[in-house]
Amino acid sequence: SVGLCVKPKTKAKELLPWINQMDMILVMTVEPGFGGQSFMRDALPKIREIRDFINRNKLSTHVEVDGGIDSKTVVEAANAGANVMVAGTSVFRSPEGLEKAISKIRMTERI
Repeated sequence: SVGLCVKPKTKAKELLPWINQMDMILVMTVEPGFGGQSFMRDALPKIREIRDFINRNKLSTHVEVDGGIDSKTVVEAANAGANVMVAGTSVFRSPEGLEKAISKIRMTERI
């Protein structure tokens, strides 16, 4: 599989020429480097633009999101078009434990 990871400041238009060669695009919704950062909502239009391109071109590329994912932001990311989520801090630092934290994210309804 081939994937590409992009930082928050990378524009979607910079990826579009290569998306047809990718199995997955990972959109960082925090600045890489350390956990516990807040989800950057200004990444949502980029996720939407990437998903729209994938759909228009009938590609099977996954859109993954990493950074600030929890039971609330997972809905926003999914509604924007992400279909793979990475949750770190919200799971590993959950006072409810790993199983409950994962379950809350998985059971979150997409609007």
